[in-house]
Amino acid sequence: MASFTMCYTVVKMNMEMVKQFFLNMELWQPVAVIVLAAVILSILKLLMNIIKNRRRNNIDIVGEKKSVSLEQFKADNKSIVIGNIGPNTKVDINIYNYQDGILESSNQKIIELFSEGYLYYKSNNFQDAIKRFEKCIELEGDHKKLSALHIQIGNCFYELGQYFEAADSYEIAYGEAQRVNDKEGKISALASIGNTYILRKARDSVSKGSNIRESINYFRKSLEISRKDEYPVAYAMTQNNLGNAYMDLPASTPEERADNVRKAVECYKAALELRKKDEYPVDYAGTQNNLGNACMGLPAPTPEERADNIRKAVECYKATLEIYRKDEYPVDYAMTQNNLGNAYMGLPAPTPEERADNVRKAVECYKAALEIHRKDEYPVDYAMTQNNLGNAYMDLPASTPEERADNVRKAVECYEATLEIYRKDEYPQAFCFTAANMGIALESIKDKQACYWLSGAYALKQYLPDQGKKVEKIMAEFCNE
Repeated sequence: MASFTMCYTVVKMNMEMVKQFFLNMELWQPVAVIVLAAVILSILKLLMNIIKNRRRNNIDIVGEKKSVSLEQFKADNKSIVIGNIGPNTKVDINIYNYQDGILESSNQKIIELFSEGYLYYKSNNFQDAIKRFEKCIELEGDHKKLSALHIQIGNCFYELGQYFEAADSYEIAYGEAQRVNDKEGKISALASIGNTYILRKARDSVSKGSNIRESINYFRKSLEISRKDEYPVAYAMTQNNLGNAYMDLPASTPEERADNVRKAVECYKAALELRKKDEYPVDYAGTQNNLGNACMGLPAPTPEERADNIRKAVECYKATLEIYRKDEYPVDYAMTQNNLGNAYMGLPAPTPEERADNVRKAVECYKAALEIHRKDEYPVDYAMTQNNLGNAYMDLPASTPEERADNVRKAVECYEATLEIYRKDEYPQAFCFTAANMGIALESIKDKQACYWLSGAYALKQYLPDQGKKVEKIMAEFCNE
């Protein structure tokens, strides 16, 4: 009922303002029907959006994180492709939108102020939203509702990237909830504080590790209260976020990293026990994507186990794409297509024919991603996907020398497109990878321009696998002829 109360309040306020405006202008009769129709349509659209999401007590945002993974060198005589950039890990960070009872307040002024603030929040006007929520706090005396209001203010600071201020608001919210033993308020506040630690900037890996460990502690505290059977939505959300934290936790050894990823896998699986496709489709898709990324990063002692992990990742990304359709969620669709392409590229195959099929599927995935990752709108994602597409063309089997040459030319075009964005001064590591890929591609068709790009990559050899020794070898054999 809270959502409908808010909509009613907003409709009432808007209708009165529009009516008074046209009465003052003496234009009420001629334009009333047109204006009122437009207002009603906009309000109905808002109402439908709220109804669509009213079952979920959270607002989902995507915290974008781009990591660079170094795939193993693939030696084909001297043709070596240096890693895909990806797997474009965009991890869902869910904001807990706890507003229990605020819209059922006996104070009509609080209802109106909160409704205004929430609309400002939904339209990304966070500063004005904060002002409205703060006015609500001045009028409210109920600790449970005060907890919910401080969480709303924390959410605004969170969206503004002011994570310390957000954490302060969530801490106050926790204190208010604690005073009346409001379990749901405590769950939301603790998990929200955990979110702020994930995204805080860190000066080094030690600081980052400390932040992530703090987030894990808060998520665990939240899970101690949010039992699976009592608060299933909050439980699933926190399990998802705990998985994100484990995926982001720095590790000092490969064994420690493997343990972190395994813990993340278990968290995502726990979340998916409750995030059913038919009940929470968007949450389901986000967690499936996260699970796919975890499976891709899961160490394996044998090639067979590695292949099994990647096959699981492929299934996760396919499940994600059942929800992230191009017309409804274009950015998430493109992200997942890129991830799926990376999975196909990494999938071991027992025969050359199966390998060729996997690479062709990867090409189609990257092309699908580029339909959304356009240069003018998403330049960094565009560059990343172009690089990955170039790597796929370099790895694509060919039946004739002419077909091979055509694949290499396509790869070169992709790398050229990538390097328009990945400039050396702005993205040195990504530039290094792509310059190396470009040089290797050109060397394979005996084009001396390869030396320019290889030397550019070698100048940044600290980013290359084995400090660029293999690139150095190619340069010595080809460029010094």
